[in-house]
Amino acid sequence: IDDHLTSLNYFLKKQSEVDCKTIDLQQKILSSILKIEKNIVLIHGDVEKIELSYKKEIEHIRFHVSNFKNKIHKVLEQFIK
Repeated sequence: IDDHLTSLNYFLKKQSEVDCKTIDLQQKILSSILKIEKNIVLIHGDVEKIELSYKKEIEHIRFHVSNFKNKIHKVLEQFIK
């Protein structure tokens, strides 16, 4: 019986060590996933800022192109008259 108790005690001790290592590993994985998620949120914010910046630039370019087109049209109208 002593041998069985010693074996059982040894097994429970080893199982406890494995459980602690598993929990530690799970915590590390969770921490890494949370860091990745935070970085993705930051990247998403940066992409939105870039998108807004380019949208403003494109609108600015369209405005100037439209003005230039109107000026050319007026010059052509005067030339045709």
